[in-house]
Amino acid sequence: MTDIDENTLSLIKENSEMVVQKLDELVDFKFGYDEDSMEWFDGYVKRLYESGFFEGKFERMLSVLGSYAGEAIIARYGGKWAYFDEGLGIQIAERFIAFPFTKLEKQMQGGEGDSIISFYRSIEAIISLKNKENDL
Repeated sequence: MTDIDENTLSLIKENSEMVVQKLDELVDFKFGYDEDSMEWFDGYVKRLYESGFFEGKFERMLSVLGSYAGEAIIARYGGKWAYFDEGLGIQIAERFIAFPFTKLEKQMQGGEGDSIISFYRSIEAIISLKNKENDL
């Protein structure tokens, strides 16, 4: 694990805030980093994929949308951004790292069964399982 530099962290936070501001204009509730917002975001990503929106701008959109997904995970579960052998991720628990960019990339490519909201919701169970393993 290698800590990310301040410039990268700043870019992630800026991207994330931009998503919150833009999507808040599209919904009839206060869009933020909570589960309701993540659920709406999940559907939004699916609709963008189905419309062909990502064509020609996939990497940029992954960077922006993945930043939001990661910050929402941190808001709910804690953790910090860092670089790992597998890429940029979030160290949430001692033995659990979340890779929101990787998960979102699969969903943005139309992966069946790849859902950022399912991933988001599963983290609590994974952390609980890891904690039980540590108690053994």
